Amino acid sequence: MYKLKCCGESMLTVDEMKELVIIFLKKISDTYTDDQTKWLEQMKSSQEQQGKALEEAMNKYEKNILFHHAVKEQQILQNDKKLNEWNENVENAYEAQQEILRQFESSRKRNIDISLEKNNELIIAKDYIDKIKEAATDNKYDNSKCFIYPASSAPCGACTSAGAIIHHRRYKEPRRKKEYSLCL
Repeated sequence: MYKLKCCGESMLTVDEMKELVIIFLKKISDTYTDDQTKWLEQMKSSQEQQGKALEEAMNKYEKNILFHHAVKEQQILQNDKKLNEWNENVENAYEAQQEILRQFESSRKRNIDISLEKNNELIIAKDYIDKIKEAATDNKYDNSKCFIYPASSAPCGACTSAGAIIHHRRYKEPRRKKEYSLCL
């Protein structure tokens, strides 16, 4: 057995040791109970403070979220308006471009038609002149009565072909030779 000494040289008995252990355990238990109630009270107050702080933080967070959400919604609406305006401007520009393109194509086609018409008129006039010249030269050799009038003899100074204006048409007639008599 062990000899325990306490309070100087006196030896403790087993019963005293038991009592001492019981006292220590009771003191530890009381301290633990007191500490536990204090700890629970501190924990409760700490949790209440944390709960209030969390509630405030959540309210602030919710307000921030709602504010940011409202700002984002407003930005989205503004962006949608700008996008719609842009799309409308693009559509208007496209329509204007198509209209200008149609006008340009119409003008180009009209110019081509006019130039083709002028070319056709020139070709017709050239063919007409060539036919008249050809007819005049062919008929000249055939002893024909048709010929081309010069512009100076035509009304209003216009050059015409024989037969185009009936009252100016002249036929070639053989010249009558004057008979000369010789007086001797």
